[in-house]
Amino acid sequence: MRDIATTGYATLNGGTTGGMGGQIVEVDTLDAYVAAVGDDNPWIVVITGPITASAQVSVGSNKSIIRKIKDAKLTGIGMHILQKSNVIVRNLIISKVLSANGDGIWIQESTNVWVDHCEIFNDRSRTQQRLL
Repeated sequence: MRDIATTGYATLNGGTTGGMGGQIVEVDTLDAYVAAVGDDNPWIVVITGPITASAQVSVGSNKSIIRKIKDAKLTGIGMHILQKSNVIVRNLIISKVLSANGDGIWIQESTNVWVDHCEIFNDRSRTQQRLL
């Protein structure tokens, strides 16, 4: 599985290769996802099923996080990338993250982070305010 950024800011500072060269790990539980993305070792993390929880997960450097199948998505799980580099996030669907768990994808003080073809949204049907 080869994933390299070929355009924009992700090509600076030597480029963005994510987990290239690392092992491929498939995850479909919160515990497996947290274990796979938490360190700075290169990993290609493939989400193979829906993962639902209420959590904020810290993502380490040198990661490729990719959705494998249509039903694979993160629900209620925020992704926090703080002071990291060389991260690729592709084809993910992230939804219904509570404010206590940050944003769908929260990137701070990081370099070479490439977010590509992701859907990030919240279910506003119960909290939508209307002007009367």
